[in-house]
Amino acid sequence: MLYPASATAASPAFKQGTQVGANGQAVPYVSFDKGIYRYAVYGSTTTAQGILVEQNGKRIADLRCQADRLSELGTSNLQSLGLVQDQRPLLLS
Repeated sequence: MLYPASATAASPAFKQGTQVGANGQAVPYVSFDKGIYRYAVYGSTTTAQGILVEQNGKRIADLRCQADRLSELGTSNLQSLGLVQDQRPLLLS
């Protein structure tokens, strides 16, 4: 999937957030909306990692990473990008 179609539109298309996971640890994520779908890439070294997909606000997929990740989402890294805060909760199971 290529989103958004133009690289110049990338910054306003993405949002960042943090959700408290079941283990009480922060789960940072980056999200974007495409039509009626919301995609969120989430995880850190101490939490599960994956991609959450929602359709009209209802979770339809939670694709957990099965192998070692290639990078890590860090709260400080995300904040330094200047992305807008996603106020919606991350619907992790």
